[in-house]
Amino acid sequence: MGEIWLYSHRRLATLTATGQPKYQEGFGPLPDGFAYVEYNDVDELRALVKSLTRPRRHQRLGVEVDVLTSAKALGGGASCDVLTPGTHASTFGGNPLACAAANAVLQASPCLRAIEDDGVLANVNARSAQLVSGLEALRSKREGVIAEVRGWGLLLGVELTAECGFTAAQLTAAAMRNGLLTVPAGEKVLRLVPPLIVSAEQADRAVGILDASMAELMAGQRE
Repeated sequence: MGEIWLYSHRRLATLTATGQPKYQEGFGPLPDGFAYVEYNDVDELRALVKSLTRPRRHQRLGVEVDVLTSAKALGGGASCDVLTPGTHASTFGGNPLACAAANAVLQASPCLRAIEDDGVLANVNARSAQLVSGLEALRSKREGVIAEVRGWGLLLGVELTAECGFTAAQLTAAAMRNGLLTVPAGEKVLRLVPPLIVSAEQADRAVGILDASMAELMAGQRE
């Protein structure tokens, strides 16, 4: 019982630390003694791999961070813990598999060298430019639908306008029916995270599918 209570108490403390009432609802009483300050951590879990460029994204923006999260990217999806023991609780953090994967990445393993030698980095930059160009053209074609295309490398976001009449989730569903897997990031942003080896043909097809999917949703509004 003591172990169960300790784990539950830690959960309550974590809920309090978030400072977000929407996550605290239904739990309590919450512990006292928390002071909330502006956070200064940056999430590079996806960006660390998807940009593959220097400087890092936060460095391009001129941001000096206290904590840079990169554990899942370094561990190839198996989260490893880059903080010192005891400073952060993580169910699977720091396990031997994750640490071995991170060491292989950081020690310039054959897989990492292949990113340079086999042209993966060059492909990331080329396909990124191709996708951004195609999405900007789609933005002009579908006037009033796309508010902004943003991102670096192969981590891109397509923000829909408030008046377009459909959500990112609806566009995601339409694109999936047409053969393209994407994911919404909030109500109005569609996230595109293709693999690093995506081809030029696949990038063009992706933009074409998004175009067709938007057309379907717009046609449905007129019916």
